[in-house]
Amino acid sequence: MKPGNWREISAPGTGVFYDLGIHFIDQALCLFGIPNSIEADVQIQRENGLAADYFDVILRYNDHLKVILKSSRFVREPGPRYKLHGSKGSFIKYGSDPQEPALIAGGTPDSVRDWGKEAKVFWGKLNASIGGLHIEGRMETLPGNYADFYRNVYEHIAGNEELEVKQEEARTAVWLMELALKSHKKGRSIPVTH
Repeated sequence: MKPGNWREISAPGTGVFYDLGIHFIDQALCLFGIPNSIEADVQIQRENGLAADYFDVILRYNDHLKVILKSSRFVREPGPRYKLHGSKGSFIKYGSDPQEPALIAGGTPDSVRDWGKEAKVFWGKLNASIGGLHIEGRMETLPGNYADFYRNVYEHIAGNEELEVKQEEARTAVWLMELALKSHKKGRSIPVTH
């Protein structure tokens, strides 16, 4: 716990759910859309903790699709970042975006060669059967670049581009966060009505 860190204080909008959970919910929305229901468990597990340091959120969709989003400070051995299982195969990926540790180390997109490029050890593994063919192997992760987001915001303000991340998308993600917290307080799954 770092003293003075906004994530660690007892105040609205703090803790790992607001810090990391919003990104997980945004990714789920981009991949699968708005769920039919949401169920959440958001807790402070650390002794003397002031802000949530654990969450487990379940999003349910049509056709038995279930999306689980979770994080905990009490994970000594990291598991997969993504696990997708379906009727035709599985995709498993370890590791997280390399940009954040590069920024913390003082790097910038202009000063680090291959900015946002992930080490091969973290590439996802696909094991699937499609059209009578069995496919198994590693899939290279596309490099990310946080600067593209801010460049797009600048270009939008200058009147040159549409926003890539729409206000409605951000509003929907926050709305789902609020529904998740409501589910936690009620101790049950709640329907997501648009």
